[in-house]
Amino acid sequence: MRRVRGRILLSQLLLSIALGAFVAYGLIPLVTGRSLPETLALGVAGAIAYGALFAFLQWPLRRSGSDFRGVLGPWPDRSTVRWTVLTGAGLLALAVAATYALFVPLSFVAPEFVSYWLFEDLPELFWTSGEYRWLGNALNLVLLVVMAPVVEELLFRGLLLPAWTARMGQSAAVVLSSLAFALLHVDWLGSFIFSAVLSVVFLRTGRLWLPILIHAANNALVWILNIAGLALGWQWSNTLQDLQNTWWYGPIALAVGLPLLIVLLRRIPARQEPRGQASAPDTLLESA
Repeated sequence: MRRVRGRILLSQLLLSIALGAFVAYGLIPLVTGRSLPETLALGVAGAIAYGALFAFLQWPLRRSGSDFRGVLGPWPDRSTVRWTVLTGAGLLALAVAATYALFVPLSFVAPEFVSYWLFEDLPELFWTSGEYRWLGNALNLVLLVVMAPVVEELLFRGLLLPAWTARMGQSAAVVLSSLAFALLHVDWLGSFIFSAVLSVVFLRTGRLWLPILIHAANNALVWILNIAGLALGWQWSNTLQDLQNTWWYGPIALAVGLPLLIVLLRRIPARQEPRGQASAPDTLLESA
């Protein structure tokens, strides 16, 4: 098999993001003479970026001697699906704890940065007003629960992790691929932990379905909690003062998420190799 290099995969990621932004914010306004409504613009950019990246990644898959269905592995049974949903919930709780652990102390040292990074210009998960808001909400839901889990897991777990494992070993590959994943997200520490856990799941099971389903469950829970907050009038932290006043959310989330994850990670489903592969993490992208 021919080795796929990580820098090529990351270049495809950056190219896809640039393409999505160009089409949504440049080409469409140029052609139509009108900018996309705010409720649609980011969703359209994301859909184009994820679609383009998925298409681009088919080349390194073929180069590695695999295909998308082969990397996915067999569809998990019901008990495994339940395991992925619970793992997604545990990771969400741990991500909340990590966000508070990182940004509450930082808010006293660098308040301007934390305020900008966490609370300014963040994309809306659910629009309650604005033109085409229902279409935008449906598009955001598809991006969160379907496209992001499938494409990000294919890139980071299905391709980048094996590529770097073959080059530098599993431990370094998990750390570096998780760092790359975290840099694309607002909550660096939570995203790093999230990525590291999903990397372990993939390495232990040899199936991409499991990280995809965990990722989808995690994102779906974020969506549901966002909608519940709007419906019930819950006040999420949306200012620096809110973040500091609700610091106790972090320990509670840690007390819920960490024990749950410890139990679940001791029960990772049995390994099943992707079809046509001898060992997904060790040989998927090794040189011939």
